[in-house]
Amino acid sequence: SDDGSAAAERLTLDELAQRTGVSPALLVAIEREGLLFSHEHDGSATYSASDAALVEAGLRLLEAGIPLAELLELARAHDRAVRPIVERAVELFDHHVRRPMRDYEASGEDAAQRLVDAFNATFGATTALVAHHFGSLLLETAQQRVEESGR
Repeated sequence: SDDGSAAAERLTLDELAQRTGVSPALLVAIEREGLLFSHEHDGSATYSASDAALVEAGLRLLEAGIPLAELLELARAHDRAVRPIVERAVELFDHHVRRPMRDYEASGEDAAQRLVDAFNATFGATTALVAHHFGSLLLETAQQRVEESGR
């Protein structure tokens, strides 16, 4: 959930709980479900500001009336459906970007930085495409549902 920048803010579990108003125990349960990801930083588990935004978005859905159990099941179903697509996206990056860079460039810090830059560029582009597609489908499907129920 990191934004790729070295200076990305890192939060401890307690800081994430404090920022979001969600108990540490519930955050741990959400992480156990595979919906939140901690990263090792200076020897302890930390979270990013985007993880806090994710938790806050989940809270907005709960406040709108979606039950926690059903929200968690939807998130698990999404995770199961998306993981093979993510694996394929990583394969594409590895085959078409990382391997050619490795094969045709000298090693060293410059080459490593170019690889990191290429990953960050493709990461941003890929997540933008996925978010746009999901959002467009969500709007289209919701609109169809409203139109059907209005008949």
